Amino acid sequence: MPRLHQVFKNHKPILDNNFLLILEVSSELQKKDIEDRAYSKIDGYLKKELKNYQIQLKIKVLATQQKRNMVYTSSDKYNYLAEKNENLDKLKQNFSLDIE
Repeated sequence: MPRLHQVFKNHKPILDNNFLLILEVSSELQKKDIEDRAYSKIDGYLKKELKNYQIQLKIKVLATQQKRNMVYTSSDKYNYLAEKNENLDKLKQNFSLDIE
């Protein structure tokens, strides 16, 4: 379950009222994958290890506006990095580089 590790790395679970544990994921695909392959294992593990059978696990998909923008093309990657570091434009000009 390498994707599950990534989900927990990117989104920390939130403990809400009445022992409700909310796990936010980035997509419906991640939600379905967890529900199909790991939900019962995670739920059972938490209840057993914490000795609290009132815990409920809820998986929630983040709203679109909360997702970070993904960069795919070379120009997208360059623009993203240039925003982070203005010296990148200077290097591009000094060495006459083109972005493909």
